[in-house]
Amino acid sequence: MRQLGNRSKLFWLALLTALLAVVLVVVVRSIGLLQLWEWSMYDQFFRWKSDEPIEERIVIVGITEADIAWVDQYPIPDRLLAEALLKLEALEPNVIGLNLTRNVKVPPGHEELEAVFAQIDNLIGVERVIVQTDLDLAPPILRDRGQIGFSDVVLDGDGKIRRGLLAITPANQETQLSLGAYLAIAYLDSQGIEPQNLANGSIQFGNIVTTPFAAADGGYVRADAGGYQLLVNWRKPLPGIPKISLQDVIEGQVERSQIQDRIVLIGMNAARAGENYFTPFSPVSFNSQAPLDYVYGVDYHAQFASQLINAALSDRPIIRGCAAHWEYLQMYAWATAAALASLWLRSPLKIILIGLVLTTIVTVYNYVVFWQGLWLPLVPTILSILVAELLVMIYNYQRLWRLESLHRTLQQQVSIDYLTQIANRRQFDRYLDYCWQQLRSQQKPLSLIMCDIDFFKNYNDFYGHVKGDVCLQQVAKVLYETVKMHNIADFIYQDSDGTRKLANNLTGYRQMSQNALVARYGGEEFAIVLPGVEIDMARKIALQVRKQLYKQRLSHEGSMISDFVTMSYGAACMVPSRSIRPHIIVDLADNALYRAKQSGRDRVFVL
Repeated sequence: MRQLGNRSKLFWLALLTALLAVVLVVVVRSIGLLQLWEWSMYDQFFRWKSDEPIEERIVIVGITEADIAWVDQYPIPDRLLAEALLKLEALEPNVIGLNLTRNVKVPPGHEELEAVFAQIDNLIGVERVIVQTDLDLAPPILRDRGQIGFSDVVLDGDGKIRRGLLAITPANQETQLSLGAYLAIAYLDSQGIEPQNLANGSIQFGNIVTTPFAAADGGYVRADAGGYQLLVNWRKPLPGIPKISLQDVIEGQVERSQIQDRIVLIGMNAARAGENYFTPFSPVSFNSQAPLDYVYGVDYHAQFASQLINAALSDRPIIRGCAAHWEYLQMYAWATAAALASLWLRSPLKIILIGLVLTTIVTVYNYVVFWQGLWLPLVPTILSILVAELLVMIYNYQRLWRLESLHRTLQQQVSIDYLTQIANRRQFDRYLDYCWQQLRSQQKPLSLIMCDIDFFKNYNDFYGHVKGDVCLQQVAKVLYETVKMHNIADFIYQDSDGTRKLANNLTGYRQMSQNALVARYGGEEFAIVLPGVEIDMARKIALQVRKQLYKQRLSHEGSMISDFVTMSYGAACMVPSRSIRPHIIVDLADNALYRAKQSGRDRVFVL
């Protein structure tokens, strides 16, 4: 009976240990700390992938540097493009996709090109939708016929394309298809397959049902899931789709069998076009510029079209994430197995060995499932196994101090704003209260600067929230580095006699910078806590921050006062006392900030 009781205790302890391990990993994952690791494993799965046959339904006409040298003009003139389109059309392609925005004349031959646009009824043009200028618009003839796909791509934080847009619905506009999706649907229509919109928001292509990408699919954390996105199942090896040059087309060196009944995509295959993108096959360092380390925009659209066509006609899987509860269940199952084995074996060496075995098994399992079309989280699962084993080792040797250290680490993490990597609002409140108590007994001043990015809503509306986040990071960096005096040269000033002198009391400035706190107060608003600093010095610091922000020349076309990002600053100073609470100085600084905005913004106001 005692033996049964011990086994039951170990079982329940394993369950609790596994649960704790999963919770810890989920917390860390939710902050976004594992995202790059999960992307790396996603990329590795593609590198381990077996080579696939060359795509036979699509051909790319790539305009290479050799083509440009042959023509001796860039961009390719309209007359030559018109001639290429006519020769391709004569070879009876299924559909032609033109991944070139030709809304601007490139003489000679613009009238000829417009006539060709009107003549070829299976020609699909392209334009940008998300960030659009006059140069990004499609030819009016194709636009009027509704034969337009968009060429926008979705880049992850590390600059790689792992997701693709199938469709997007711009504000107050109709839904638009991407170029790859438009070409795939046109091809499938010729094969008697028409996409079906399902009630749950999915789209069915033949026997395959596609599910739109969600913000937390696979290894993503709070990703931008706007539009109808799909994970891209890249063909290996790249480019995976046959290519012919523009010169071969013009000189008639292309056989009918290379073009007939195929999708033909025309686009740039030259780096000067600025449409070269990294993929899961690209090296981690991005230092190499070998041709196979990146793909061109036309390659991406061909890959996306190929993915949809092969899913519908050949049941080639489309990779998708799974529901969060299934992810957590996998993590919990493997963590429980690791905890049970570790509690039973006890030996640290055996625990490490069983961890390696379980890690290998779960990696192989996730890899097999991945190529069936399901992306399960590998890094969190492996970490759950390792954390469970670590917790068991701590339990076995009664080293509880490790748990306390982990708790302190997590406490520190929640004091930092995940986006800007400076102190968050919680840390600001705690530090302000701490400084208030300390300076109250010393009867020394406390200064506070509140600053707010001018017209930041306009910035987000104009550039999008992704670039808005980058702007917040850049501004936070300027604030932090200026206040912390990372560049002492910034504190050199020009005297009235023209000589350059180092600011007085530099030692005091350095001590101030060590005690200062730069925090994200909320949204686009930041705060600088300056213990022991008089109001005149606080004003100089605010002006120095303003100067350093000017140097960055961060573009802001949505601003009503400048072409670049500016901030308004409100500063206040008090000597803390028992009768006044810390929130008073916050109210004063906030009021000063309000005055700065009312006075025209991009200025410092002191109370």
